[in-house]
Amino acid sequence: MFTLTAGQCANVQRVASAVLDYAIQREHIEINVMYRLSKAVPALKYEPRTRTLDDAEIRHIWSAIDEGPGDAVTKRALKLVLITAQRPGEVAGMHRSEISGSTWTIPKARMKVKVGDHIVHLTATALELIGDVEGYIFPTTLDVSHMGRAAMSGMVARKATNREGIKRDTNKLPYYGLPRWTPHDLRRTARTNMSRCRIRPEHSEAVIAHAKPGMNGTYDKWEYIEEKKEALQKWETLLLQILA
Repeated sequence: MFTLTAGQCANVQRVASAVLDYAIQREHIEINVMYRLSKAVPALKYEPRTRTLDDAEIRHIWSAIDEGPGDAVTKRALKLVLITAQRPGEVAGMHRSEISGSTWTIPKARMKVKVGDHIVHLTATALELIGDVEGYIFPTTLDVSHMGRAAMSGMVARKATNREGIKRDTNKLPYYGLPRWTPHDLRRTARTNMSRCRIRPEHSEAVIAHAKPGMNGTYDKWEYIEEKKEALQKWETLLLQILA
């Protein structure tokens, strides 16, 4: 049976409500039965995650990922999410054609916030994780071109299955023995530690490609290329200190 997460339920409710609003405007219906449904059904209310990993947890998973079960491709992808602070889905779809030297350009079409191509500086650690793979950096043996975000989540939660649908690693602890965390929490951990490095918020937000708030998004078109590079270099320095 397919089960939706709380966030997915909230997204379905939001889209359905917009469709019903459109139907009201066209005078096909008179009321929107989805309006403010989340107040009547608390389970529909989306609570954003706030989980970040502390230094001890970062050290633990960095080695546990290597030593634990799972394929090397997915392991590299998980670590790259932490070092680049990019979304798991964007990391999973990385292609060699997007990389030039130490610059990774994520096309607008692959970005969640589609305001333009997103430039990401690749540190020495990131380049080592990427290696010299041609084509898709994180290929798969399945009938798709590259690994999906779900592969990372499945390995972390120990819910991954093989091609016959049999659950793998049933005798292994989920989340590498830590309180529940997800690949996206690695991105939040990186962003949080950029503040710890005294990086200006607008530079950190540019690294993770969040839309500029308010009128800044209309009037400030600066891409912060050098500032993003400095932020990721500082984060790598701190990460290596944590791992040491």
